Amino acid sequence: MESARILVESLAVVRVILDTPQNELSSAWLHPARAILNPRNWGEAMWLSREAPKCADLAGRLIAAALRRRKEKSTESIDTEPPSIPSTGKLTRSRSSEAPIA
Repeated sequence: MESARILVESLAVVRVILDTPQNELSSAWLHPARAILNPRNWGEAMWLSREAPKCADLAGRLIAAALRRRKEKSTESIDTEPPSIPSTGKLTRSRSSEAPIA
């Protein structure tokens, strides 16, 4: 997984895991530069070159949708309804601040 420090308004990270118990990748991929030199790993390399971009694209689109939705919610007038105090004594808002990604 790659990461970097960037100056942005919002940041999200999604880790894409490509192997499964039914389709485990060789531990040789912990060192990709060495793994690609071994012909035994070439089949996995072809699979990774086909599947990894699709997974990364999907993860990117999910993050973009979530950040877009978060930004839309922050621009709405959040304080249109005053906070209510339920019997538990904790402060809550009448509307949920979290919504599923469409």
